Amino acid sequence: MTTPTLRLSIPCVSFPRGRDVLHALALTLALALAVALPPADAAARQATPAAPAGPPMEDLGDGRALVGGIHVDRHAQSFSLPARVIRLAPPLEFLVVGPPWERAYESLLQTEVLPVAFNLACILIGLEAPPGAAPDAHFDPDVLEGPAVRLEVSWLVDGEEIRRPAAELLREAQRPAVTSDWVYVGSYFTPDGRFLAAMDGTLVGLVHAPESIIEHRTGLGIGRYGSLAGDGTVAPPVGTAVTLHVTRIVP
Repeated sequence: MTTPTLRLSIPCVSFPRGRDVLHALALTLALALAVALPPADAAARQATPAAPAGPPMEDLGDGRALVGGIHVDRHAQSFSLPARVIRLAPPLEFLVVGPPWERAYESLLQTEVLPVAFNLACILIGLEAPPGAAPDAHFDPDVLEGPAVRLEVSWLVDGEEIRRPAAELLREAQRPAVTSDWVYVGSYFTPDGRFLAAMDGTLVGLVHAPESIIEHRTGLGIGRYGSLAGDGTVAPPVGTAVTLHVTRIVP
């Protein structure tokens, strides 16, 4: 039997040399391999599918880059990506989801950005999750540990930019204001080598989901299913184009 050739497309971008950049490029290769290689039992049943290309990367100069539709500023240790409001009604379990949008029915925002690109952007601004940072299970009540990030959402009203902490766009029934307490947890790889966030497109979670790349540190609505919703007095209407801003909080 002829062994099929594995082809990976890993775009290059000229960043300053350093440990964090090497880490990012190494993870990109690992993720591409994880997507390209099927589980062993699947490989025995069918030929290896063509490997998808990695996220396109463009060097914009001065520490800035465009990574799979995400604007990354390594000097400011931040990145931003386009999204739109898709739901305000409860129950909400995610702040933003991407392709393949399996959890869009319970997310405030939706984006076209791929989870692999989102995670790479996190790494490029210096985020590195400790081992086992992601929740162990859905609705895990344990407080999460990981590097802190600031999440903000902006949109235009009559040509003027409105920018709010992401937490202000949420409300929890019979609870005080939602706190801005977000951490990078990095999601998981499955035992057969697949990136969990890429399987259903979960980028930022609210209720502690193992697949999330960023999560709320203490969790929201855990044990109170249906209590989380969008705050219509602050959040823009469903269908509004917004920008999600992610910034590393330096200790």
